[in-house]
Amino acid sequence: MEIESFTDYREYLRTAFEARKRANPRFSFRGFSLLVGFKSPNYLQMILDGQRNLTPETAADMVLKLKLSAPEGGYFVALVQLAAAKSEAEKVEAERARLVALKKIVSRDIPAAKKEIFTRWYHLLVRELFLLKDARADAQWIVDRLGGTITLEEAARSIEILCKSGFLEATAGSYKLTEPVLDTDDSQLQAAFMRKFHSETLKVWSQRLDQLPLREQELGVLNIPISSGKIPELKARIRRFQDEIIGWVQDEQEADRVVQLGTYLIAFPTSREGQED
Repeated sequence: MEIESFTDYREYLRTAFEARKRANPRFSFRGFSLLVGFKSPNYLQMILDGQRNLTPETAADMVLKLKLSAPEGGYFVALVQLAAAKSEAEKVEAERARLVALKKIVSRDIPAAKKEIFTRWYHLLVRELFLLKDARADAQWIVDRLGGTITLEEAARSIEILCKSGFLEATAGSYKLTEPVLDTDDSQLQAAFMRKFHSETLKVWSQRLDQLPLREQELGVLNIPISSGKIPELKARIRRFQDEIIGWVQDEQEADRVVQLGTYLIAFPTSREGQED
């Protein structure tokens, strides 16, 4: 039972009980109430009927009793907060927390052996093309969908690398993604080949800006005066934004385009660092 398929915590609890009941017909609602931390099954029934609400604190305790993972627990608590939200600001914050938790649930860390896909800027972009409705196992189709930014040979090689790395799997007439979302840890992001990857991506962007309609671009640069001690927090906020976007598009069923959204933080040296140089 995948918690990320639920948008109502009450429905999740009902399904959790029913699953245990099917596995053991002798399992009672009273037993389930005790399992999740309620001595009175009547009170739990009132919660399921919408007559009472779970508090975030009670939800956090219930997460432990249901033995949910940290990402799953975060998702459950976010659903509870969303149901109890009264103001628009509370709803927005709860929905943001839900999307961030969703991203963590569906993500997979990239093993070191699979890092070859980062050797060129377009491999992961080619991978995402196979989520489109009209996807075809055809190198020319890939070249056309990427606006001629790569060659036929590069497109064919990209498919080969993605399949060998385990990120694509051949199907009848096309390919399918074997993992829904990819993620990388901090140590991987600091590697030299990752810097090369982003450098290539930015170079391609700079060559495409004049060719794209303004309605299909969103260009913005923030120049932020900030203390050095706050830079780690700023990086964390950027990652939360990325998590929210990924969670937001996770259920997309009608994709007909692939876009790249880049977030870059460039810290200029302090006056002291400048003097040392």
